[in-house]
Amino acid sequence: MGRLARAVAFRYPFLPARRRLPWLNGGVNEIPNGEIVTAREGLRVRVMPDDTYFNVYFWGDYEPYNTKIYRRIVRRGDVVLDVGANFGWFSTLFARWVGETGRVHSFEPVPFINALTTETLTLNGVGSRVELNAFGLGQEETTLTIYTHAGLSHGHATAADLGRDDAMSHHCRIRRLDAYCEERGIGPIRFMKVDVEGFERDVFLGGARVLSADDAPIIAFELNSECLLRRSLRRIDVVTALRDLGYTDFFSLSTRAGVKQLDASDAEGTVDCLAAKPNQLPDLGPALRTGRLKR
Repeated sequence: MGRLARAVAFRYPFLPARRRLPWLNGGVNEIPNGEIVTAREGLRVRVMPDDTYFNVYFWGDYEPYNTKIYRRIVRRGDVVLDVGANFGWFSTLFARWVGETGRVHSFEPVPFINALTTETLTLNGVGSRVELNAFGLGQEETTLTIYTHAGLSHGHATAADLGRDDAMSHHCRIRRLDAYCEERGIGPIRFMKVDVEGFERDVFLGGARVLSADDAPIIAFELNSECLLRRSLRRIDVVTALRDLGYTDFFSLSTRAGVKQLDASDAEGTVDCLAAKPNQLPDLGPALRTGRLKR
């Protein structure tokens, strides 16, 4: 059933209503463990029965709306940061988009997930354009316990205690963005994707010098209410940290609703966001006009 469902899904993407399709219920268990598949973007990925790979295997994509918007922001020759690289989907795409003259700096501190990123970069022949770091970014130089859970996708690796009894702990090194950029002499950063399950504010505070500069990057980030609450934080706390660094415009991204002004009021669930400074809005224009995603 899995391969037949995959063949149908590739032909008919059904973006607005994927999870409601009854014939895909339980589809994670149909994902062949360890098979290398080719997705729509031409990326080669080794999949496994984990929810992280559900869309990659059945639909041939991963966060397709975000992918489309990021592609309209990142240019050849850019410097891009991928903070929370997961299995390397965006690091690989960024490496393709920046070309030989650009550079991607990726951060994935959980050892087994870092290994997945390494393999994805290798499978797609872009490893030479990516500096993959085996540490995360945060507010200070420290060691942080990050948890993965047997009953959750590894994409939910988080520093927040979710109160589950299936947690596995990983002691990970954390560095500051400012120190990293100064040490490597990194120039203007065009774009920065931050997906660290409730730790985003710490990343921003550790990069105050870089992010307060006039040539600071456009930032894509996630607001995960559950993880933030576990750390006694609210959505507005994350947004305020960026406002204090000079970011003025915030947008939410949704396959259904398109790009909208961000409502940072507390709510359940997760929302993907963009943050920009006034001087970045002209460059961001094409991405903001993306509208709802269509195939």
